[in-house]
Amino acid sequence: MVVPAVLFVLVLALGVAGWILRRRKAWAAISINLAAVILALGAFEVYRNYSISYGDGTRLSGSIVWGFTHRDDILGYVPDANARVTAKKQYGDSVIYNVTYTVDGNGLRVTAPASASADECVIFFGDSFTFGEGLEDNENFAYLVSEKIAKRYKTYNFGYSGYGPHQMLANLQSGRVEKIVHCTPKYFYYLCLLDHSERVAGLDDWDKHGPRFALRPDGSVVQQGHFDDPDPSAEAEETGWLGRFLAGSRIWQYFFGREQKARAEDVPLLIGVINQSARITRERFPGSVFNVILWDGVDKEKTDTIANGLTAGGVHVIPMTSIVKGYYDHWRDYVLSEYDRHPNAAFDRKLADFIVDQVLHDEAAQSKPPVRP
Repeated sequence: MVVPAVLFVLVLALGVAGWILRRRKAWAAISINLAAVILALGAFEVYRNYSISYGDGTRLSGSIVWGFTHRDDILGYVPDANARVTAKKQYGDSVIYNVTYTVDGNGLRVTAPASASADECVIFFGDSFTFGEGLEDNENFAYLVSEKIAKRYKTYNFGYSGYGPHQMLANLQSGRVEKIVHCTPKYFYYLCLLDHSERVAGLDDWDKHGPRFALRPDGSVVQQGHFDDPDPSAEAEETGWLGRFLAGSRIWQYFFGREQKARAEDVPLLIGVINQSARITRERFPGSVFNVILWDGVDKEKTDTIANGLTAGGVHVIPMTSIVKGYYDHWRDYVLSEYDRHPNAAFDRKLADFIVDQVLHDEAAQSKPPVRP
């Protein structure tokens, strides 16, 4: 609340100046009008602070409120290894969910143990939808897939709440995937939401140290440090007391900083980051298949732009509505609550069934003897 306090002091100072200069009407008018403008800005600051602190009206309790993530120079932030936390979310007296999250020694949400003979694996990337926010360990789709293919494949869930495609690329580019998995990756799945274009651009407040990527003219991307590093593409960056003041201003952040919405240039960056992730999987794991499940049905123009850009990059794109048919007609059947629209267990079962059918069908097709001419 430092910014509103500073603005309030300025209003008082200008008010006093206007009274002192009351006989000089022009100067008095300037002081009073400027005070009125600053007062309006201060009111907006207070409103933004209040609305953000109030949130959506839900409240979270359980051991998760003490936090179970830490700063990480590869991904920005990661869950603590070997953690087991409870999470209870409510809206008023209504319980939206009351679950436990278990994270393994690699900082990944647990999946079902695979057969000792399994030498290939299925890898999942994504955000809270992939992690399974609001679901028990054995209810999220990555776990359900792992149960059904455990005899043949190991499964790893690299998804976590708030992640975007930049965390996926950083996982692959840094070699973290090879360090964690003990098998040959065969299938990759990335669940992509349209607002991941905001995340890949560093516009979300929770991901201040996430990996920053910049788009090259040829469509590839290069990492340029982290979101909280000085932006090398910026002509100038505010520093010192002014920079700290603007960083704490909700008005500045709303129009020019982390609270602004995705810009047109962020969609090509999203496409570039995903395509580069796919290229890495093809180069390092020959014969692997990279799939993007795209959350369609919201903004057709943006969805088509992303789908076309990924398809042109050789990525297999699967529309979410082709898996969960009638989602938007019956969305209440597939979300945790009208106050929390994360996918529920029914949605994840459908998604898991689709992935299992795709993987096992592909395996069956490969195992068939060639047809003689």
